[in-house]
Amino acid sequence: MKALCAVAALAIGALLAGCGTEEVPGGYAQEQIQFGIWRPDAEGAMRFEATADVPNEEDQMYGWRVRVPESEEAVKWIETVTLPEAPESWEGVEDDPNVIVSDDGRTATTMGIEVPDGGYLGSTWSVAPGDPPGEYEMSVELSDGRQASFTFRLGEPAVVESGTAGT
Repeated sequence: MKALCAVAALAIGALLAGCGTEEVPGGYAQEQIQFGIWRPDAEGAMRFEATADVPNEEDQMYGWRVRVPESEEAVKWIETVTLPEAPESWEGVEDDPNVIVSDDGRTATTMGIEVPDGGYLGSTWSVAPGDPPGEYEMSVELSDGRQASFTFRLGEPAVVESGTAGT
């Protein structure tokens, strides 16, 4: 499984639309953690789409994001992803010191820390060949107390038909 683990504030955060806000002291709206995928729009810019269905297409990005106010205090987070079965490979993950893969190969726990810049914090993964289709679970906990759990589905891989084209 390729891990882009974009544990930094997503640079495209300013372009992303949010939802699910709650007013908190300090005059800013505290958004809930969202799960979804990133797709290119007509101009090629990556846009977040909240969904529980992840297309089983190589390099399809999926993960969570949350809007955070500007601060000099770091936000720590822990993310756990559990697959329906172990993937063929955890390539790109096994050497990351911030990720621990369970003994059975089904669960990856990632620990991150970021200083918010007024944008989005998040973590993304990328679909890789050999990722098992089926129901996945993800949980996220931020040091500011926000937490969320998501169940999402990685679809079946597209079947590429071989044959000859003819007229």
